[in-house]
Amino acid sequence: MSLVPPLSLHLDFPKIFVAGAGCRFSACVSNIGTEPLQNIAVTFACADFDPPELTIELEDLQPGGRHEKPVSILPTQVGNRPLICTVEFTQGTQTQNLYGTWEGLTIFERPSSQVSITNIVQDVQSHRSSGEKAEFGAVKGDVSINLTNNLAQIQSLNDLLAITLPPAWRKVPLRGLTSTAIRRTSDRRRIPAAFLRVYEPMAALHIRPLGAPPLSASDATARGWRLRGGAGSQLVLGRSSNDVDLVTRFMPADPASDNKSAGLSRKQARFSVNAAGLLTVENISSGNVVIVGRTAVPVGSGSLLSSDQALSLGTPPADLRLHVRLAPTPGHSIRVGNLEEWQGYGPSRHLPAEPEATWGHALIDWLNSAPSYWQTVWFSRLAAFGSASDVPLRLDDAGLDPCHGFLHYFCGCYWLEVISQRGGVTLHDPQNPDTHAPVSIPPGVIVPLRGNMTLTLGNTSFLLTKAV
Repeated sequence: MSLVPPLSLHLDFPKIFVAGAGCRFSACVSNIGTEPLQNIAVTFACADFDPPELTIELEDLQPGGRHEKPVSILPTQVGNRPLICTVEFTQGTQTQNLYGTWEGLTIFERPSSQVSITNIVQDVQSHRSSGEKAEFGAVKGDVSINLTNNLAQIQSLNDLLAITLPPAWRKVPLRGLTSTAIRRTSDRRRIPAAFLRVYEPMAALHIRPLGAPPLSASDATARGWRLRGGAGSQLVLGRSSNDVDLVTRFMPADPASDNKSAGLSRKQARFSVNAAGLLTVENISSGNVVIVGRTAVPVGSGSLLSSDQALSLGTPPADLRLHVRLAPTPGHSIRVGNLEEWQGYGPSRHLPAEPEATWGHALIDWLNSAPSYWQTVWFSRLAAFGSASDVPLRLDDAGLDPCHGFLHYFCGCYWLEVISQRGGVTLHDPQNPDTHAPVSIPPGVIVPLRGNMTLTLGNTSFLLTKAV
């Protein structure tokens, strides 16, 4: 990468920032190099903005070209704060990153009286005339706005917010990213425009091979996965496929197995993970037996289940035994650069905060039965898919990498991310009139999922269904 950045970033702050009042500033990117620049995205991060991070995308720039774009934000806290700016773009075949900081961004307290308004206006006037506050475009001696002489016309908060300061573009010094900053920006993903209208909250998601017959108690063949995501989610176990997340029936399906399964409750046990990352099992049956190790768990009570203990459901010899352990929290994480453009952003902002993940996913071994026809995957934030034997969603497909991508759970929804450069993943949404054909999902994006989509992973196509 050249020592001289091929682009420049200028900012203009034409409005006064007041905590709790929506506002805007403007960004201008110019191509000062000799080659075209594509896929330009500028990310602004400030702890006292809502959202604290937002990304704008700009049109491709030819040499000498420039593009200006307004940025809408909501200041939340009073004080002087740095604004961190990260610029990503493609030059030729290489993606490059630049980083800069705009110091001393001023957010004023919401005025409660005319005196407060007067103080804010005089402060702005002072900043612009002294050159101390660059966010107001101050150049020493610049007193052109002369706000003090117009105080009689500024009587309310709306009057204050309506003030437009003269343009004063200031250049943000940009530099190459350090290794720490690279790690911070390399996990940014974007929602493709074709999927910004996709929003379907769901607790559980079914992924079943396309054309496969409906699952039934008499079918011993595992047909797809049932996903249960969320760091604070719970997993219900029992013999009723319509009422639980993990179907605990004796398999394969035959008269002997069915007789033993009849001794299990429709809903028998429930898993959860506490704040310390330990697995808890509750007996939610109507009087059936749940045993942790060698200790019976009374109905309505719970017990910790350690990784060296087996769980027994039912009375011997009809006691189905499982071994359950929790995988550690995965290191992979993402930030969605254009989350505020997604249709579900507004509703999901008001959801209760998701607890911090202290675990990754559950590993369930069936000790005295073949696994259920549902391959249940219970995870906190994400579950990998690919051809490796140790990924939660495994396909025996040479066209997939060992870890080809991830299924995420956040904002109450399921999402798809591909990390492999080999392709092989497409998604068809029949509810989207703009995408009549399957859409290839490349790396670097994250896509929200909903029911009735068709997901193709390598050589297999799956139907996605929202679980009841």
